[in-house]
Amino acid sequence: MRQWILIKHRKEMNLSQEQFAEKVNISISSYRNKETGNVEFKPSEMFRIARFFDKKIEDIFLDPNSTENAEMFRNSI
Repeated sequence: MRQWILIKHRKEMNLSQEQFAEKVNISISSYRNKETGNVEFKPSEMFRIARFFDKKIEDIFLDPNSTENAEMFRNSI
């Protein structure tokens, strides 16, 4: 599942995928695959990203079983 909330936060900070991947110490290709939902984020990566945004993990990452939340955030971007 595409991580719409994460994308929204990243874009609000005017960061490209490449810039953000570097800031949270994830390879660019891996980050792209994870943000688009092709691969899941590791828990350690989720914690680093949450700390970067000063948010709780659950405030950034969508439940993979929740299509309602994904649709809502897709429309807000």
